[in-house]
Amino acid sequence: MKNFNYHQSTEIVFGTGRVAEAGEIVSKYGKRCLLVTTPDNPLLPLYERVKKILLEAGVAVAHFDGVIPNPTTETSAAGSRMAIEHKADVVLGVGGGSSMDAAKAIAVEASHEGSAWDYLFYKEPAPDPSKVLPVIVISTTSGTG
Repeated sequence: MKNFNYHQSTEIVFGTGRVAEAGEIVSKYGKRCLLVTTPDNPLLPLYERVKKILLEAGVAVAHFDGVIPNPTTETSAAGSRMAIEHKADVVLGVGGGSSMDAAKAIAVEASHEGSAWDYLFYKEPAPDPSKVLPVIVISTTSGTG
């Protein structure tokens, strides 16, 4: 067996009503946020609530609602363009696994050359963790994301 070290610096905030803390949590990482979701659907009231919470915390929000099931590189490219144009310094994915996965890919692609796909099987050197935009997610499913 090979030796290895593992460190995962993930904070989990869990519980009923905790979405109200989104502004406080996001503002720890930046003041310009890209909100990443699927298009209008039954979660639209939640998206609007999250936007309001962020704005009340002084966080400028751009909303990328172009996430499709099993997001493609076109999805992450469109989201990363919006993140760059908005000068986002943090990415917030809201929804299920597709929104969470897209948020992660967008965070890499908005801060590195090429496509997030380039980094998947080490086609390119690994992304520089110090450059990747922080990613926060609000999961609306019990999926793994």
